[in-house]
This record gives sequence, C-alpha cells and structure tokens, in this order.
Amino acid sequence: MKDKSILIVDDDQGMLDIIDKYVRYLGYQTRTALNGLEAIDILQEEDSNFGLLITDLVMPDLSGVKLIKIVKKKCGHMKIIACSGYGEMAGQWADDAGADVILYKPLEMYKLEKAIDNLI
Repeated sequence: MKDKSILIVDDDQGMLDIIDKYVRYLGYQTRTALNGLEAIDILQEEDSNFGLLITDLVMPDLSGVKLIKIVKKKCGHMKIIACSGYGEMAGQWADDAGADVILYKPLEMYKLEKAIDNLI
C-alpha cells in the first residue's frame, strides 16, 4: 500500500463505490463517507491520517464546498480533489473554497489518477 490514505465522499453510493475501488486498485488505502457530516466524524478520529480528500460538491446536510472550507481550516496539509456534475459554477465555488483540483463528472479515471499522483 502507498503511504497516504484517501478519504472519499459522495452521496451517490454507486459513484462512491466506483471511485473507492479504483483508488484502491491504484494502491491507496481509503475510507468512504456518504455525506460531509460523516466525513467530518471520520476526520476527527484520533488515528485518521489522510493526505487527500476526494469529495462531491453537491450533497445533502453538508455540501462539499462547506466540507472543503472546514478541511482547509482544520487540516491545512490535506490536499483536496473536488468532483462536480453541476458544471463550471460549482467548480468555481470549489476553487474559491480552496480545492486543489476540480474534476467534472462523468469522471474520467485517468484524470483522477493523474490528479492523485500530482497531489500526493
């Protein structure tokens, strides 16, 4: 396994499973969350050691944009890939919040792999 763990957040279980399986295939350890609140709970665990967050932007309860802001404030070292199916406006919100990379859905896995490799 590679050194850094990756936290993956998406409210679409199917998309979450696809990204998780692919990232594990690349050799990374992962944890998954179905929403931003669950992701915050995971990040607050004592043994959490994530180098990267991959998050959807539009989710119930706590949006990906709010999650990015929280992560940047509390875990400034963590790199962030934001994923959106809602076009450039949502991408701009993610950029303003501090995302390091923005990818648009449908995801092209080679772009996700390249982004991960460049960030960790």
